[in-house]
Amino acid sequence: MFEKLKETLVSLLSDTNQISEERRALLDELAMYISAKLTSQAEVSLVFICTHNSRRSHMAQIWAQAAAYYFGHKGIKTYSGGTQKTSFNYSAIEALKKAGFKIRVVKDGKNPKYRIRFAKRLII
Repeated sequence: MFEKLKETLVSLLSDTNQISEERRALLDELAMYISAKLTSQAEVSLVFICTHNSRRSHMAQIWAQAAAYYFGHKGIKTYSGGTQKTSFNYSAIEALKKAGFKIRVVKDGKNPKYRIRFAKRLII
């Protein structure tokens, strides 16, 4: 994992006290489900959906895949989707770059395609 990204992830993990108890309970339930699947060596697919699929779902997908790698969970695959087809928001891309992801355009146009790396050989 790229060093800057690892530093960002460690910093975020040390600041989980901002998560409400209600949200934490839901996340713990999801974590137990994922853990049980991984223990039984089943593949886990996580799909993140938001209205436009331009920021929230992309960022959730990317961070989830990077976190799975950081924690050594190889059986997790992440996806994003939305109810409308839109391009990845420029500010979201810049925020991810600032956090330490390496991002480049691989297909330009109205709805560009990006290659996002969180480690030397690992791509989303």
